[in-house]
Amino acid sequence: MNKSFATYTPRPRPMEYDAIAGRDGCEPESGFDYYGLKAFDEMCVFPHDPTSKIFNQPPTVSYSFGPQTSGNATKPFLTGWAVWVATVGVRVGKTSYVVPPSNGLGSASTLYPNEKPSELTHSWNVNGDLAIAIQKDAETIELKINASTFSWLGRSPALFYSGHVVHGDPSDLGQLVCYYIKPTTSTTTLYARFEVEAWAIEHIIMPSIRVPIVRLINASSIESKLHLFAIDDRGRDVTLTTPLHPALFDKDKANILVEMVQSAIYVLAVDVGVLALDKAKITMSLPSGKVFSPLIDTDTTPTIEKMGLSVALVGGEITT
Repeated sequence: MNKSFATYTPRPRPMEYDAIAGRDGCEPESGFDYYGLKAFDEMCVFPHDPTSKIFNQPPTVSYSFGPQTSGNATKPFLTGWAVWVATVGVRVGKTSYVVPPSNGLGSASTLYPNEKPSELTHSWNVNGDLAIAIQKDAETIELKINASTFSWLGRSPALFYSGHVVHGDPSDLGQLVCYYIKPTTSTTTLYARFEVEAWAIEHIIMPSIRVPIVRLINASSIESKLHLFAIDDRGRDVTLTTPLHPALFDKDKANILVEMVQSAIYVLAVDVGVLALDKAKITMSLPSGKVFSPLIDTDTTPTIEKMGLSVALVGGEITT
């Protein structure tokens, strides 16, 4: 046996799987649509920006656009609201920026007047009612709206009113959705529950995100796109974005009415079919002038001294 040709088994070096999660930048993602909300199709990951108000928002403060007054269902919701954890309980107010505890701003929430949760989020449903979800304990999310309370296994809730971006079939309008992750499974899976299902059904929105998420910050709408802001396990800023949501109004037809404020109406000439009978006549008169007798040449009239008359109609009326 020639030992120079001995059997050789190559040993590949282990792949650095962590390189996928370590990449910065924007990359395509995939997920599932629910109730008119488009699936997130892009994820952007960048080093943490210490000056960003979005990614430095504390977990005890939540912002959203809601009605002018609580319980007012008039759309669109354009009033900025904040919900935050104060020294005693949770407070609610119309303000664009809050530094907790801000005990002098807003008013005490009737949903959580005494609790001091470690995380909270809020939004307004189609009727203009306030919904607040809190991190009840390390593994439980609790949500209150009006006199109802719901809870499920999850962590880091982010509430959003889909009517900010979904403008289509009425059955898809005005759905409250709560995005969250779960402490018992991989944090690369994104979940959601919907108000229309009484928060009873858990949906997987994105089964496999390329970076582990440790905290959802907020969900917001920008130009008919839904943006979900988060922090990954390396402390980087993460933004999940949906495509543009189309405006479809199949059942809401539009009408246009043209009204003449001032005009003149003319009667059209009737064509009787015999054009030879529609003769035009012009009458000319000389109000004043002088008449000269023509010069009579007893000899042959020169051809170069002929006269011509050209009549042009600048304006007038035609009668049939």
